[in-house]
Amino acid sequence: MNATTLPSKGFIAGLKAEDRTLLASHGAFRSAKSREILIEQGKSHGRLFFVLEGTFKAERRADGQATTLGTIGQGEWIGEIDLFDPSSAVCSVVAEGDADYWTIAREELEKFINASPKAGSALLIGLASTLGRRIRESTERAPVKAAPPLFPILALGGVAAACAVVAFLALSRPVAEPEQIVSQTEVVDSGDADRLRQRVRDLEQEVISLNAAIGEKNRSEAAARQELESLRHVPASQPTPSPVLVAAPPPPQPLADPSPAPEATGEWPEETTLREQAQITIRKDGKVVGSMVLPAGRTLRVTGEKGSNALVSLAGGTAEVPKDKTDFVEALQKSKRQARQVPAVAATPVAAPTPRESPHVRNEAVAPTAAVTFVDINALFEAVDIREALLEFKPSAAPAKDAPAKAEPARYFKSQMPKWRAAESRARELMRRAEVPAPMAEWLKKFLLAAEMVEGERIDYLEAQLRQIDRDWLQLKTEDGLETGSRP
Repeated sequence: MNATTLPSKGFIAGLKAEDRTLLASHGAFRSAKSREILIEQGKSHGRLFFVLEGTFKAERRADGQATTLGTIGQGEWIGEIDLFDPSSAVCSVVAEGDADYWTIAREELEKFINASPKAGSALLIGLASTLGRRIRESTERAPVKAAPPLFPILALGGVAAACAVVAFLALSRPVAEPEQIVSQTEVVDSGDADRLRQRVRDLEQEVISLNAAIGEKNRSEAAARQELESLRHVPASQPTPSPVLVAAPPPPQPLADPSPAPEATGEWPEETTLREQAQITIRKDGKVVGSMVLPAGRTLRVTGEKGSNALVSLAGGTAEVPKDKTDFVEALQKSKRQARQVPAVAATPVAAPTPRESPHVRNEAVAPTAAVTFVDINALFEAVDIREALLEFKPSAAPAKDAPAKAEPARYFKSQMPKWRAAESRARELMRRAEVPAPMAEWLKKFLLAAEMVEGERIDYLEAQLRQIDRDWLQLKTEDGLETGSRP
């Protein structure tokens, strides 16, 4: 076959033409001859099949006898159980005559859903609705004490798998596996078809709720991107900031005794740390755009205070955190002590680093009029060790069943957050330079977006961003070598 898009039939009828074309590109169009075996009983195949033309027959062999369980025709799908819950096939599927079909592997289906979450959720909702209809029709047709029909058995597992996949895409966090649905044989034997129908309606409602959560997550992502866009309009020159003074570190001081958080005083520290786990609501322009559960020990940047709450910057928005759940008071007192201990005599500003200096990020001030060079870019690149970070996304071994996705990268980047914060501060300083070459300005913007992803723990999007930063860094390194005459 030479088709490039899937027809508007069956459970994909609700998808747009461009979404069906994108979905088709992740799979393959195939033809089957008469009596050709598509699925063999007792073997795992890990694929989903969509019938385009012709019919297939489902057969089950037991004690040397073959029993026909049903017929699958145009616009119907095959193999959803093994796709979402890999195991041996319960029956064989054989072409009754020449037939055409389209097939997709589990990994490719996941790529499509990650690339197009809205189309993916619509596809899964359509699949759940189709499964519900098949269950109702099969239950009404099946006689009491009869052998369980093919479609209800396949459908029940498909509904549970569809809900699990949508939950993973919506919230990017582990979701409990749906409880095992009562078998079709028990429903038919008891005649309690109403209970099965109610279960299907509950699952459909759960899918709709999870789809709404996807929308909320997309809005949060849009807010973060809007903040990034504002960086593109940073003026070429800014008022010259005062250089950082290098002074002897202050002598250690005893920590103040903890006390209840005071009301607003108009003063706040630069950062505060959570003493206990807290659920934080994030707002953008006065509207709620999402929420996060933050663990104890998480450090947050303070932007102000409101009554007994501290205002912090989080995931491209603003959140309120009760002061009594943080070290707000101690951090403010420490900040005041350090301010009092800075010598009144002006210290000598630290000179800007010369080319080919140490690649590590410097905390000292650099003259804002100096041009950004590859040395500055390379310092940021090595400060957070982009190459080591990319290795965290390579699977070291086969993941355990039901293991949380990307758990290891999430723990790694949480441990690297202090480095990323320091590098982000340095990158913003470079953006304020009077002369920033266009390629380096683009690289810095991508780096700042990656820093926001690390801060907001958006691990799902981080790998692609880091790979882009790595490619652009290599290009800048090559161009720098050509200009200086040195080997890149």
